[in-house]
Amino acid sequence: MKKNITLRAEWVIATLPLPQAIKLIVLEAVLAYIVNGYITEIADPQAAEVFATIKADYDAREAKRLERAEKRAAQKAQKA
Repeated sequence: MKKNITLRAEWVIATLPLPQAIKLIVLEAVLAYIVNGYITEIADPQAAEVFATIKADYDAREAKRLERAEKRAAQKAQKA
């Protein structure tokens, strides 16, 4: 489980067209995914699409972060 998370402004902006109750469902689903990898079933098609877009963005950013971390670890190992 992550200790720190970032809720990106563009993710919140993506939820703005949604009704308040649906927006909350999407943001809770995003938090559940970021914190523990749980994918929430979302019945509303528009909300599900927003969640899928946010999830894809998060996954891409996380992959880049892990790649940078691996490079740093490899460079550190070479110096040792």
